[in-house]
Amino acid sequence: MINMRRSTEDDLEQLAHLRLLFFAENYLFTEEETRTFEEKTTKFLTVHLNSTLISWHAEIEDEIVAVAFLEIAERLPHPDRKYGKIGTILNVYTKKGFRKQGIASQLVQRLVKEAEKHQLDKIELMATELGYPVYEKIGFKEVALLDKRMEKKLD
Repeated sequence: MINMRRSTEDDLEQLAHLRLLFFAENYLFTEEETRTFEEKTTKFLTVHLNSTLISWHAEIEDEIVAVAFLEIAERLPHPDRKYGKIGTILNVYTKKGFRKQGIASQLVQRLVKEAEKHQLDKIELMATELGYPVYEKIGFKEVALLDKRMEKKLD
């Protein structure tokens, strides 16, 4: 039986490991990079979980099989922001044997409720090809930006 609940400090190591699995599907990690990534993620979660980062997960017995994160950020005042807070959904991941069962959709819907409870103005996300239909069914829409998204990586 799959149980869904909000993640707590007791879940940090498993959450960090699932986040590694999420990235491992697209990145090659050395053994050292794997260890470092999980350590850094666990430290980050220790500080931010249930303050600026909310996580919901699905578990069977004591094994987490799917996870989704909502990062909350305050922003400068803007005409389109009533409350000055936005959310970003990150790293929605379901282990391969548990996909196509609606688990990710249920987790994201719980994060949407959390966003409403925290009075966020909007929720953003970057959809993978696999996740796009999940988000679309929940009501997320592609945004056509007038401005071009740009970035500069810093060392």
